[in-house]
Amino acid sequence: MRISALPGRLLPAVFMVLTTCAISLAVAAPVQQQEEQEQQEGERPVFESEALPAGLPIEIEAYAEFRKGGIFISDGQRVRIWVGTEMVGDEVANPADVELGYRFKVEGVRVSDGLIIADKIESEPNTREFLSGSVESRANQLENAWAQVGYVFQDEGDHRAIIGDIIDFDDRVVRVEGLMKKLRPPYLAPGEIRVYVVEAELWNAVALPNGSIWVNTGLIDALNDDELAIVLGHELAHYTHEHARRDTGASWWQQTLATVGASVLLGLMPGGTARDVGQVAAAAGTRMWTIGYGADLEAQADRVGTRYAFEAGYDVYAGPEIWARFRERYGHMAYDTETLLEAHVKPDDRIENIEREIEINYRHELADANGAPTARQK
Repeated sequence: MRISALPGRLLPAVFMVLTTCAISLAVAAPVQQQEEQEQQEGERPVFESEALPAGLPIEIEAYAEFRKGGIFISDGQRVRIWVGTEMVGDEVANPADVELGYRFKVEGVRVSDGLIIADKIESEPNTREFLSGSVESRANQLENAWAQVGYVFQDEGDHRAIIGDIIDFDDRVVRVEGLMKKLRPPYLAPGEIRVYVVEAELWNAVALPNGSIWVNTGLIDALNDDELAIVLGHELAHYTHEHARRDTGASWWQQTLATVGASVLLGLMPGGTARDVGQVAAAAGTRMWTIGYGADLEAQADRVGTRYAFEAGYDVYAGPEIWARFRERYGHMAYDTETLLEAHVKPDDRIENIEREIEINYRHELADANGAPTARQK
């Protein structure tokens, strides 16, 4: 209806309403511009999810692995970019521009719901240089040595110890491959991860730096899908975050895989036999099958592996439970058992770390639409 068609007695009222709206818009525009200018000048945005007025400083360095709405995930943590974020390297204006698989160093503050508000982000492509070099090549040789004979073994002098047969195909193989397919972050090529199931009762899993992951049947048979997803995610994180390269301060990976490289020379030299090759490769395999990483890298594998499990739809509360089961089965040892406990992190410490991670990063995400905790939140 046109205003001119309105009864005369209504025209003054309409005029007053339109005038009031115009004044409100005129006042609101400068206020909004002032707020945007303040944010651009360095004042962090305040989100409704924050329960506390101030955040805790934090710095993380890892790879961008997931995008979720207005945030991206790195080191298992949720990171938000805002207009005041200083970008170094590739320009990223919003999470949609984040290249998955890139290396990211984030400086910012963590607010009470676990979200990290980024003040500064340094980014660069992850060239994965080490994976194209000798470390991957030698890990491939070890994988091939085991696959060729059909079992995982280690030679001790003249004695060959058989860890277990490699299972070609059964329900356990299908189960583990299905879990790993769901856990794999989106930037990895489908064939980049290869999973082997080893017939062995010992609760153990090992990730080689070439993308092959070896899982014992004892572990598979004992764990439900949520628990197994936590363990597989942990091993996958060792690979995706290049822990073999980063842990070479102790040089054990380089020394171990150099031994495998020697096995190839034995196979090519006159007089070199297949058994010579196998013995040298097995000597390397002994250490790879039983050694763990330093505490910092193990903690990162727990953080990132928990995130892989969560994004794949598995229950992250299985994390503390599985390590409690390890503790019940193997005790409090962290250094002298040839299991996943061989990681220089005692089970009690690992349980505490994962429980803290759940409290920081997942309670908010697991809450229902009304903000009430889910049944598993304690």
